[in-house]
This record gives sequence, structure tokens and C-alpha cells, in this order.
Amino acid sequence: MFLIPYIQVPLLLVQKFYILLQNISNTFGVHRHPTLHKNDADSVAAWVEHTRQQTCTQNLVRYIKYQGEQSHYKLKDEEFVMVIASDAQLIGAKQFCGPGRELCMDSTHEMNNYDFQLTTVLAIDEHGGFPVAFCYSGHVDEANVH
Repeated sequence: MFLIPYIQVPLLLVQKFYILLQNISNTFGVHRHPTLHKNDADSVAAWVEHTRQQTCTQNLVRYIKYQGEQSHYKLKDEEFVMVIASDAQLIGAKQFCGPGRELCMDSTHEMNNYDFQLTTVLAIDEHGGFPVAFCYSGHVDEANVH
């Protein structure tokens, strides 16, 4: 008799959390899509093009350099770099970044078959931090971060 309320409460919370996640993904245009192409590079290019065609995500990819392309930055031709930042993140960057403000960067590595790294740029504020941008790249060095 005591188990029925105990089981129903967590299920209700899970359902509410799932609805919240759906609302967030709809608001920011983040949806699960099937693989766009068998070739991962083509799939990324298709995803970038898809985000640029959607009103709510058209500015999401701020910079993209595919492998084999030349760059006016000091990036090698074989380097892949993709910088992602939503409009809301850039508004937060203007609010939380600036002279005398702390900025933090952290990279994950060895998380995929390509050994790409995900670098997060975080503006430090009184609440902890605010992610202002993400960068996928083959490695993290001065040329990629600049």
C-alpha cells in the first residue's frame, strides 16, 4: 500500500522532466534527427546548412572550417574547427565578459573516433558560470583559440 504513492511520484517527475526537455529543445530548435549522411563530414555539413535555414538557429554556427579548406586564420588546411554560440550566449557574453572579468576554458578529449576536442568557454559570474561558446576542433592551441 505504501509503494503506490512512492512509485507514482517519481514517474510523474520523470514525465514532467521529459516535457520540460521537449519544451527547451523546441524553443532552441534542438531536435534529434536521424543521421543525415553515412559520411560524418557530409552529415556535419548538412546539419550546419539545416541550422542556417531555420530562423531560431540560423546564427548558431558562428564559424566553420572544414578539413581541406584554407583559412585566413593561422589554421592548417587539414584542421576542422566549428564554433557554436547561440544569440542568447552572445548576449550573456556581453553581460558577463569584459575587463576585469574571469573567463574559463575547458576541453574534453578522446570522446569520439576522430579525437576532436570540445572546448567550452565559460564566463565566470557570481552564480558560478555562463557558457558563452563551444568549439569542436582537432586540437586546442593558440591558432584555434584565437
